[in-house]
Amino acid sequence: MIRHTNSLLLEIHQAAKKRDVESFKGWVLERLATLVPFRYAVWLSVPVDFDAPQALYGFGQDGRLTASTQRFSGPILPMIAGQAERRAGETVPIGWDDQDAAARLPADNPQPRQALATQVSDHGIVAASLLVVFRVAGDAPFSKEERSVVEMVAPHLVEAFRTVLLRHLVGQAVHARGDHHATLVADGSGVIHEGDSRCVELLRAQWPGWNGPLIPEELRDFSSEQRTGCHGRVCYQSRPINDELWLIEIWERGGVDVLTPSERRVAALLADGLTYREAARRLGITVSTVTNHANRIYDKLNIRNKAQLAQVVSQSRDV
Repeated sequence: MIRHTNSLLLEIHQAAKKRDVESFKGWVLERLATLVPFRYAVWLSVPVDFDAPQALYGFGQDGRLTASTQRFSGPILPMIAGQAERRAGETVPIGWDDQDAAARLPADNPQPRQALATQVSDHGIVAASLLVVFRVAGDAPFSKEERSVVEMVAPHLVEAFRTVLLRHLVGQAVHARGDHHATLVADGSGVIHEGDSRCVELLRAQWPGWNGPLIPEELRDFSSEQRTGCHGRVCYQSRPINDELWLIEIWERGGVDVLTPSERRVAALLADGLTYREAARRLGITVSTVTNHANRIYDKLNIRNKAQLAQVVSQSRDV
């Protein structure tokens, strides 16, 4: 059993690097059931509202695991979870007295009569995870060996699911921003927990020889709610995910990023079609100052006219 459990732990962490949020839990439960057979399962990532619909996983008569959204209006889940942390592998004898919740179970399956519950705390993106697997009347009680398996597996489930969630966050950012951005997740100490394939490339463009696991010191200022800036060849934006983790987007410096704030303001107005005189009036500066800014803008961006300027500014806005 120990050898099979260790093999499962390895598979869980490998799956966390490939599977999405929706498929990961179902896959893990199917694999867990080969070591600790059960009929139903509920896997919650808390804090959770017990009155909200939850996913109930169940094995049907055909042996396939399916998920259905259930609303447990009775005390069953709060009773299992309790207010205090449960020891991994703790068994919980239950009576399914909530007829309203029981009516939502698949009609061809018997009602749960015993449960094996475990709750594991985490201080990152998931506050804690509660996993409950159920057996029905007529099933054998959970054995000591099966409780040991759950005790071994539970912390790895939390860690692996955390990886899945971080990959999901990074993937969302990449989808929203495009391939020209790199995205990573770091904690308040600057340790990288997850990142996409472009992170190393962009970070080494500015900091040759960088190997992690800490992000470069220049990017570690998490004192404000959201921070945007440029350093050398890269620009970045950081924002908190929660009290522990930060999402950091990095992109190669280019376009209007090479301009000073004053030059960017002038460039934006000229790109919108304003004349030098109109831009000067809008900014409260002289026409000669606008002209000087424009000359430097054209030199820095290696362009010759307003049409090219408008294109560069538009591309920067898209970023």
